[in-house]
Amino acid sequence: MPPDKRSDALLHVTDMGAHHFRVSRAPRTPNPRNEKKVRAPQGKSMLTCWKGDETSTRSDTDPLAGELLGRKAARLGDRKATWLPPPPFGRSEWQLFNLESDPGEVMDPSSETPDMARKLIQIYDDYAKRCGVVESSRDIDL
Repeated sequence: MPPDKRSDALLHVTDMGAHHFRVSRAPRTPNPRNEKKVRAPQGKSMLTCWKGDETSTRSDTDPLAGELLGRKAARLGDRKATWLPPPPFGRSEWQLFNLESDPGEVMDPSSETPDMARKLIQIYDDYAKRCGVVESSRDIDL
């Protein structure tokens, strides 16, 4: 990307692995030690954004989900669902936000759009199953 340009592209930490995998042109051939295929990294390469060919690595139909220390999130387009542990962090329930109209994530329209809330929670559940997320019943003292 030219130094005088900026991008509003949505990027995620998982994009780093996908980006390096693509740039390195690493073959997806079996690992010589155990004959298993190299698993494709999660995320999307940032190369097209950096070259200026595209303005985003994701479309509005590309789901994104993640978990860190019991904090869960899923995103699809400008919709985002989050689950935060009990106070002082959150309410221990899923909340839905429209990032276009509410970038501060203040108003939860879950009751008005329950189908979108369910869809985002399913996106997170699929991610958690695919990645082997282990749910903890312990509070993590930050």
